[in-house]
Amino acid sequence: MSECDCHLLVQVTDISTFTDDKKRAEVDAWLYETCTQCLQHIIDITVKFYPVVQPLLGRVLELLLNFIRSDINAMHS
Repeated sequence: MSECDCHLLVQVTDISTFTDDKKRAEVDAWLYETCTQCLQHIIDITVKFYPVVQPLLGRVLELLLNFIRSDINAMHS
């Protein structure tokens, strides 16, 4: 099996500039739903293609840990 040089582009909307609480709530809901779906897809792909994606799991874990460690509260202030 050859090594996959995969790249992932993640764009997060900075909601800290919103002054409209309704708009902020809509973006929060969108962000939560999008992240939930992405994580579910990562799980589905990992289960279905484990032999192929197993070498990439360290990179995926690093991505998830960096996301968790990021200052999530800064996005919601």
